[in-house]
This record gives sequence, C-alpha cells and structure tokens, in this order.
Amino acid sequence: MTAELFEEAWNEAKGGASEPVASTPPAEADLEKKSVIGMIILTIITLGIYIPIWLFKRREKLNSLNSKMKAGKTVIFIILVLQIIGIIIIFAPFFLTHENLSDVSMTFKKFENYQSWVSFFAALAVLKASFDIRSIIRDHFNTQLSGAGTFFFTIFYLQYKINQLTQSETA
Repeated sequence: MTAELFEEAWNEAKGGASEPVASTPPAEADLEKKSVIGMIILTIITLGIYIPIWLFKRREKLNSLNSKMKAGKTVIFIILVLQIIGIIIIFAPFFLTHENLSDVSMTFKKFENYQSWVSFFAALAVLKASFDIRSIIRDHFNTQLSGAGTFFFTIFYLQYKINQLTQSETA
C-alpha cells in the first residue's frame, strides 16, 4: 500500500501520469525448489564453491521479497574468494614440492595454519550471509526459522525451509 502511494506521489512530483503502477511482490513460487541432498553433494564435489554460487543465484529473488534486510554481493564475493584461497592452500604443497611425499607432508604442515584461518573466516562469512537470508525469509513469510538450524546447516537448512514454504503456498 505504501509503495503504491510512493509511486503515485513520485509520478505526480515529476509530472508524469498519476495512474498507479502495479508493483506486486514476486510470487513465492519464484523461489527455486532444490534438492538439499543434491546441494550437499555439489558442495562436496566443488570443495565448497557451490555455497557462494547458491547465494549468488538466489540473491536477486530473495532481495525482491518483502523484507527490510537485503543480501549483499560483497559477502558472497568474500566467501567465493576465501573458498578459492582455501582450495589453493590445500593443493599448493603438491605443486611446490616435487621430490618426495615427506616434503609434501612438511609443506602441508606449514600451510595448515593458513588453511585454518581461511576456513574460519569463510565460515563466518557464510554465517553472516545465511542469517541475512534467514531474516529475509522470516520477514516475507512471517514465519519462525531456527537460529540453530541456520547456524549449523546454513544454506542447506534455508533451502529446506524455502522448499517447505513454497510448497505450502502452492498447495
């Protein structure tokens, strides 16, 4: 209602037509249903790169829902960069040492601390993005979502709830 009033006032202020512009929020069916098991498998296969892909692909539709909270590109980009750095750190010992496996093992131990920090910050960024999306879904659907579910299962829990909420809207 307030959006229509704002549109009407804006059109009058700029001297345009005062006919109301239809601005309806997208239907919940626009949120893509996805297999949570498939998401877990893709995350394992891609060594975690699927998480920022999932966030990026759904960001626009989630941001168009009726909520004050919006999902930003910056956090998604940070997650992607940290995931790529983490993968590079995992495989770097194999490329930096050519002699024998003991050298690879020693080099891996040198990188282990860096891997831990990269994983920690990537996990924090995923939690930030997940709780932002949780707020969007909670506001739009006027429902409660588990904070523990979001914390422990992040995008997988959110997709599970999206599947449930869009199924109940279409049923």
